Amino acid sequence: AADMARAHAPGQALAGPGSAALLAVCAAFALYVGQAYLARPPQTWGEAVGEDFASGWRAWLFGPHIVAGSIVTLLGPVQLLPWCSRATHGWVGRAVLLCSTVVSVFGIAFAALFGTHGGPVMTASFIAYGVALAVAAWATWRSSGSSQGQLHQVWGTRLAFLSAGSAIYRILVLPVFLASLWGSGDSALLSPEVETLCLNAGAVAFVPVCLGLAHIAAPASREAPRSKQQ
Repeated sequence: AADMARAHAPGQALAGPGSAALLAVCAAFALYVGQAYLARPPQTWGEAVGEDFASGWRAWLFGPHIVAGSIVTLLGPVQLLPWCSRATHGWVGRAVLLCSTVVSVFGIAFAALFGTHGGPVMTASFIAYGVALAVAAWATWRSSGSSQGQLHQVWGTRLAFLSAGSAIYRILVLPVFLASLWGSGDSALLSPEVETLCLNAGAVAFVPVCLGLAHIAAPASREAPRSKQQ
């Protein structure tokens, strides 16, 4: 019983500087999304990349995706903090699962129907990320029963790192991200060729980096001992 209680303890998976650093990065990115998208009219959301995100199905898909993405980016790492109480963990966890599902479904649909700014490579990478996020959310929910505490903690930790995917991708394409902040229009400080190269290079590394971080934080070896006892 004591082992099971420890397995469910919020923040047990990544207490300390790691969780605080992840939360700081995600909070900064969530603030950026808030001022760049949510605080502005939908008609302006695509200006930075020369796209129209406010018309027809684009608006219906991109709107929920960006709102849910902001929430999950901010709340995901909260689950790893040691001061997160059990009650808070439960309600925040439900919000993370719901928003992760919305991000995945709406993001995959948007990318499949309309593509992405970087082209086919970036589109494929974002779809793969959406699938990985959905799988992690499903596995976290499926293992949430009282008899699967260790497994739930492992998948919850992986989901927290995957929920930081939007912030991680901006770090991977930092030159384009900074150019979009400091330039005007479509990353005017970079040539279109350099911008596309950076976007695709980041896209190639995006999913492996996210999965690698998730695995380092919660390796498969941590599933086995308790899952075999269930």
